[in-house]
Amino acid sequence: MKKRRAVITGMGTVNPLAHDVQTFWQRLLSGDTGIARICRFDASSFSSQIGGEVIDWPGVPEEVVDRRELKRLDRFAQFAMGAAVEAVRDAGLDFQDTDKDRCGVLIGTGIGG
Repeated sequence: MKKRRAVITGMGTVNPLAHDVQTFWQRLLSGDTGIARICRFDASSFSSQIGGEVIDWPGVPEEVVDRRELKRLDRFAQFAMGAAVEAVRDAGLDFQDTDKDRCGVLIGTGIGG
């Protein structure tokens, strides 16, 4: 079997600690958890009212996805797109000059939409 290399050229994130890799890493190193009392919905009927929520997120840039399309996307998919935009920018990729067959994206989600 021939070994193949994969190279990470850019990173992006949207998570309870931050909406960008640099801030996320700094908050992680300082011991922040991103876990707090749930505030995006009424969680009083649940046995636990704490969790990790993404709050104050500005959203996917409109130059990437138009407003009508965003309304059709689940929130987790919008997070994935926001992180992907950051990763592409971080990598300095220009898809006009890049072989798209040699690019990939790894997305992790717990439940999805």
